[in-house]
Amino acid sequence: MKKMGVLLIWLWGINLYGDIDYWLMFRHDPQHTGRSPYSGPSKCNEKWVYALADKDRYFESSPTVKGLDMEPDPSMHPMIYIGNFQTGRVFGFKDTCWQDGGNWYAEALLKWSKLIDENPFPNGSSSTPALGKAGSVVERELYIGSNLMASVFKLDIKDEGNFLWDSPFRTNGRVTSSPVISYKYNLIIFGSHDEKIYAIDRDKNFKWEVETDGKCPASPALSLDEETVYMPSKDGHLYAIETATGDIRWTYPIRVSSSTIAKMGSPSVDGNGIIYQGGYSRVYAINPDGTEKWTSVLRNYTYSSIAISADNSTIYVGGGNVVYALETNAGGIVWRTSLTEEGEVDPLYGGPILSANGYLYIGTGNSGGGRGDGELWVLNAESGTIVCSYDTHDELLNTPAIGPLNTVYFGDCSGARLYAIWDKESNSIGVEEEKRKLSGVELSVFPNPVRGRAKIVYKINRKMNIKVSIFDITGREVCVLEKGEKGVGTYCLNWDSRMVRSGVYFVFLKVGEKKVTHKIFVM
Repeated sequence: MKKMGVLLIWLWGINLYGDIDYWLMFRHDPQHTGRSPYSGPSKCNEKWVYALADKDRYFESSPTVKGLDMEPDPSMHPMIYIGNFQTGRVFGFKDTCWQDGGNWYAEALLKWSKLIDENPFPNGSSSTPALGKAGSVVERELYIGSNLMASVFKLDIKDEGNFLWDSPFRTNGRVTSSPVISYKYNLIIFGSHDEKIYAIDRDKNFKWEVETDGKCPASPALSLDEETVYMPSKDGHLYAIETATGDIRWTYPIRVSSSTIAKMGSPSVDGNGIIYQGGYSRVYAINPDGTEKWTSVLRNYTYSSIAISADNSTIYVGGGNVVYALETNAGGIVWRTSLTEEGEVDPLYGGPILSANGYLYIGTGNSGGGRGDGELWVLNAESGTIVCSYDTHDELLNTPAIGPLNTVYFGDCSGARLYAIWDKESNSIGVEEEKRKLSGVELSVFPNPVRGRAKIVYKINRKMNIKVSIFDITGREVCVLEKGEKGVGTYCLNWDSRMVRSGVYFVFLKVGEKKVTHKIFVM
């Protein structure tokens, strides 16, 4: 008994989940779909606001979110990473949530900050951090670009943000581009204001560069098989580049602003391999071979990146002060929603993002170019109806990010604030709260997290009709494992998790009119 007691003490507090990848890079993934597999808030309830010192103003970087295996439950204590334009720092924040007496509470803690640009404004970082995927060789690593240093840095996200290179990888121009990580080739790919597109490996070794005739401030996207890099340039072309070699496969002409300081949207790739790129009052749909699928002309200029629905039928883009939904067959407008009154123009710089439960989140900027209030807007993705809005202290130039517990994170520009909004009432991550036991009924899953086959064991104490099924975080039934009348006893089922993508799932055991649920993490 003494040995068992020691073992139980040793296990107490150890996280059995592993890292959880909520929002790893600019616009969520290497294809920049802007779409999360997690639910977002349907209300604009403030979770917390973290105010930095005034000298730390200007969040032009977008946040990224990851649950670390150092936490007993990473879904309750995720880390948020974001760069700062004013002081040239990268920040690591911890979102801490807890329940007390049935009520939810939360606060943000600044865990660390690292200086990557030693000179003051305007020489910090507009680049969004890119985080390594759980289970990959880069899972502990963060990559981010800097302005004055014209460099890319590598940090350790699990070790107080310590630098992992003795010096950064340098270019000859500002790196406002947000890096994308190819997990297939273990490459970090980004653009520079020196008019080049770069690929380096995780050891800072140069792999290739592509020279264009214009600055490359956007973030590159990858094809589904990661064999092709898509990157726009201020020279008015979208480049398709072979990931392994840096050879140019094709270029496609796009309309860009003549302004050298104008924002530039990044490309997005849908599940059929179609590439979408915003241009000056244009949205382009391009086939994987570089031929045109369609071009949609909008009434407003378009700096926004594009979000893609899970069924690939609809894309969402901001233009001027208007959010558009376009059908992907021919580019027709499904709906358009103006976020400001007639005559007002609040540019939608960051682009919308889409939650698993069908909400869009997008921030408004200040058309005058100076300081001024901004808002984060929540829209119904199906109808375009405005659900709610959250007033911020300054304009929002970045893209929000979706994390656990129906939370959206975003930073304002000059107000030096990082925000989180959520649904306190809907914190079940897309399905009802987990209940592993009822009177006379038990449910367990192991191993958890799982790679490959999981054993699902349930126990009933009387004869009854049962149904065992798997649901994803959106509430969609993935499969039915067993259904019918069962007698008293313990039953074991096998589920092959290789049939689904990594993420959070729920095992539902329906017993009569009651349900028992068990959360399962697929790696």
